[in-house]
Amino acid sequence: MNYFKIAKQMSDIFKKAYKLYMQNKTQTLKYKSKNDLLTQADLNMDAYISKNLNKLYPNFELLTEEANQRAKFDDYTFVIDPIDGTCNFVNNLKLSGVQGALFYKNECVLSVIYLPYSKQTFYAVLNEGSFLNNKKIR
Repeated sequence: MNYFKIAKQMSDIFKKAYKLYMQNKTQTLKYKSKNDLLTQADLNMDAYISKNLNKLYPNFELLTEEANQRAKFDDYTFVIDPIDGTCNFVNNLKLSGVQGALFYKNECVLSVIYLPYSKQTFYAVLNEGSFLNNKKIR
């Protein structure tokens, strides 16, 4: 399994989703708790990311914060938070992003974080290290 290729694909999907749905940031649908909002952008990004990951990896499980919360973790499983920092996102505090991970048999083998305001993409690959915008970091 080429985890670097998957990291690149996840990053590309996250960037496209954020670009497509940034305009929906003020459409708060409900408060999940005092400090946890649900916006239309959360739902739209969740659907977009899920659809595109399923196209590329139809046999992988998918667990997302907003929609699919019943993954089995038996084999490969994506775990996605379409907007991490929704309160910041809604209030234009420029500290929010998209996070995703890939698990294999309950072990995280890949993690990707896209921070659109700073134009940074972090990813980590099991046994390979951590990277920022495709350059190895320590």
